[in-house]
Amino acid sequence: MAIGLIVCGALFGLNLGTWFVAGMILFAAGAILYSTSNVLHHFPDAQLARLGAILQRGAIRHILANEPCRRSLHKIQLRAGRLIGFNPVTLYDGVVSIDGGFRNSELPRALGLDPQQWSWTIRETALGAYRMEAKRQ
Repeated sequence: MAIGLIVCGALFGLNLGTWFVAGMILFAAGAILYSTSNVLHHFPDAQLARLGAILQRGAIRHILANEPCRRSLHKIQLRAGRLIGFNPVTLYDGVVSIDGGFRNSELPRALGLDPQQWSWTIRETALGAYRMEAKRQ
């Protein structure tokens, strides 16, 4: 999309300017957040507890996590991916990720976040995302 806008700007003399740069920075930040966040479901409980201890001791004030939600519905949705060409590796990895996913307050508890020091909100979407936002009080 960005390259298309740049080409159009060069061909038609459009000045993309500040809004384009700001939009690309926000897009890049979102992509980084997504790609670095979707890993916690691969950690065993002991590693999540160690990570949580590091977060408790550190100066981190805000934690955002985007992980798979562990529901049978999402496995059914994944199997429907066969209709659009999901290969066997994608289907297998998807089941492993869903099985390793989180529900309710499992992630903040696994991290050992102290409710006296942290407040969190959890959102589980219909398409299989588990989103946790935790803020140090």
